[in-house]
Amino acid sequence: MYNSILNEPLNIPQNVSKIVRNLLSRLLEKDSSKRMGSQRGIEEIKEHPWFHDVDWKKYEKLKVDPPFKVNYHITNFDPNYSSNNVDIDEIY
Repeated sequence: MYNSILNEPLNIPQNVSKIVRNLLSRLLEKDSSKRMGSQRGIEEIKEHPWFHDVDWKKYEKLKVDPPFKVNYHITNFDPNYSSNNVDIDEIY
């Protein structure tokens, strides 16, 4: 798998939208000097058209609700790890 990542071309399915294919191909560019974000960091990524309607200031201030919240009581984790009572709201 590691060899494939380094040497094989990126294969993004054709049913993925053009804008998402562009984003993925630029984020997964093998040449790190050409990879999106290599010149101006996160700002370069935030400016991609896929993120045009994202209000980054709200995210920075933690004012955006996630699209879904994980139910930590129903998981595939071993009970040794999931049986502890944790108040998840205290974490956030």
